[in-house]
Amino acid sequence: MNKIMPRQKSNKQKLTLTVDKNLVDAAKTIGINLSAFLEIQLRQYLSVLKNGYTSNTAWTGGDLNPRPSPCQGDALPD
Repeated sequence: MNKIMPRQKSNKQKLTLTVDKNLVDAAKTIGINLSAFLEIQLRQYLSVLKNGYTSNTAWTGGDLNPRPSPCQGDALPD
């Protein structure tokens, strides 16, 4: 027996935006939920404004496949 669950209250607000039609069509074609996308991106942007930009230091570590330093011209034997 299927019970219909009551809809949970959300803190969402209806909003009207003006966006380039080609962008909207392209997003719909590949299945992007524009409401969810905007909400995620807006949260990130507001966080950057509030806390400042912090780079992801995980990508700044050493090379996982280290190689010897390049040869220097003055280091070659005579």
